[in-house]
Amino acid sequence: MRAFNPSNGSGRFSKAIAKIAHAVARAITQSVHRLASLCSRLVADLRPSAMSASTPSASTPSARRDAAHVYLVRRIVVFGGAALVVLAIVLGIVFGVRALSGAGDDGSAPAASQSGSAAADQQAGTADGKSVDGDQSGKSSDSPAGDQNTADDGQDAAADAADPANAQNPAPLTDEDRADILAKAHQTATESGNELVEYTYCIASKGDVGDLTDFSNTVFSALNDPRGWPRAGAVFQENTTAAQNEAADAADPNACSMTLILAAADQMTSFSEGCSDEYSCRVGNDVIINIDRWNNATEDWLNAGGTVDRYRTMVINHEVGHRLGHLDNELTCPAVNQPAPLMQQQSMDLLGCVPNEWPLDDELWVSE
Repeated sequence: MRAFNPSNGSGRFSKAIAKIAHAVARAITQSVHRLASLCSRLVADLRPSAMSASTPSASTPSARRDAAHVYLVRRIVVFGGAALVVLAIVLGIVFGVRALSGAGDDGSAPAASQSGSAAADQQAGTADGKSVDGDQSGKSSDSPAGDQNTADDGQDAAADAADPANAQNPAPLTDEDRADILAKAHQTATESGNELVEYTYCIASKGDVGDLTDFSNTVFSALNDPRGWPRAGAVFQENTTAAQNEAADAADPNACSMTLILAAADQMTSFSEGCSDEYSCRVGNDVIINIDRWNNATEDWLNAGGTVDRYRTMVINHEVGHRLGHLDNELTCPAVNQPAPLMQQQSMDLLGCVPNEWPLDDELWVSE
């Protein structure tokens, strides 16, 4: 099969255009000469002498003047009309040549681009282990698998967009991150003037709550933040050697001084009848965070300007505060637009205060 060379087609078309333009120019020249000859004959016929031969009164001076005026007017009309005809012919030829050139560009350039693309595709196909012969393309034995992988990747991406649980989970805090956070907590606790108390906690879950990495990261960061309970002398270390099972009641109750549990809403009352499937709670050494509140906070909190991330910090510090000896609403909103006390039940009612996730100065004590 003979290969198509776009440059050859373009050259032939250019030569054809040149021939056409040359022929048109020759035709224009001949037409102008003929028009000039015709105009000369018309002018000769319109001279006053010709008129005077047939007009008896042309011999008088006034008649000669009138004839000269008529001759001048007619000459202007004839030459003006001839000029317009020549201009129209020239413009017609010019635009005709341009139209032909444009048609050549539209017809030949895409063919060249298409041929170039086909050549590029053929080279790419050869590099990928595929052969191309004319209109028939051969496929290597692994190409169906590649197509299937591409389709699978698209389906996985669509599934991730439809279900956030399928998206990539956050990375856990590194040992260096934890050491740096804990060092700052120790410094704050030491400088607080309160007795240093070190707590060890476990992380667990109950029910369908998904991956615990984000929960574990937030618990460690919130409890050891210098704005939080370290100001009361408390520091917190996760027991990473303890068994971390999906079921909270499978964890060793003696492994940690408290266990922070991320629980499904329908599992909340399994810890105690006093717990609600709407809010979080604390039972003994178990600090149970309701997954619905973890994901969505509460309407009152959000309407007051809080965010879900801040709510997560608040609910951890609040429920751990119960484990440290604090009670709900032991302090309540002191004034409108002031930070709410941490132990106030901010999930239910801020009482005019603004959301606050850290213990106030009057809450900086621990008893257990």
